[in-house]
Amino acid sequence: MNSFYKKSSLFLILLFPILFIKQCEKRATHFVKEVAYIPCDESYIDIPGANFSTNCVDSLSKIPNFQLINHNGDTISNTSLIGENYILHFFFVACPVVCKKNISNISDYIYAKDRYGNKPFDEEDIKILSISIDNDLPEELRQYMDNFKDIDTGIKKKIDINSNWHFLTGDKDYVRQFASNMSQFVENNFKSEEKDHYGYGHSEYILLIDKNGFFRMNIDSLLWSAQTHNEMKILSRDLKALILAQSSQEYKTIKISKQSLDTITSNKNVNIKQ
Repeated sequence: MNSFYKKSSLFLILLFPILFIKQCEKRATHFVKEVAYIPCDESYIDIPGANFSTNCVDSLSKIPNFQLINHNGDTISNTSLIGENYILHFFFVACPVVCKKNISNISDYIYAKDRYGNKPFDEEDIKILSISIDNDLPEELRQYMDNFKDIDTGIKKKIDINSNWHFLTGDKDYVRQFASNMSQFVENNFKSEEKDHYGYGHSEYILLIDKNGFFRMNIDSLLWSAQTHNEMKILSRDLKALILAQSSQEYKTIKISKQSLDTITSNKNVNIKQ
């Protein structure tokens, strides 16, 4: 009897690492499916007329062409960012409330070091694009980065001008059209009684673009609001999932194909929100 128990114990000890490895592989597969591509299909979008169909490759949505100037005067474009994962959102320097909240949360969950000096992501894994809707000059963007303070605590959160965070500017009409091509709301000089807007309005959401320029979405929703801690936590999780998937052997064999699209469309719970 003792021999039986010993053999059973030994079997379980040997089996555990195999089961653990299999479970890790299963999770890796889950990560690949979770950070899915966005199909060029209006049925995924709740707002009438909004879609991600302006730039389609094999029925999947790709970021439209763009070219903007960053805070250092360098040209940043969709072409220059091939081979990079990046997130983007819209803001403007004079924005008193919403933009500051967005940038504070991006800093906390994607960019800034923790109390131990560790960053959430390596700079080569993800870039951040904050795009001005107000013709802000590069020198104004640099000043904004240097003097940025957390809107809730007033603590200074200086953003390194040589880091992976790019503050971008361009002609207002150009930026508005670029945003519209991605179903993102941007309005310049609109009439409003709300002083917090200063005559400008923009989406609070973040878009995620992978190394090949394709939009990605979370399994539960397309866009992540930069206004809420919960959705920023989800974005951080999704970025880690994408990066893990990209480094896995399985990801390297995945092709942008109809099969990939079928994986997405088979999930009826996916909702795109604005």
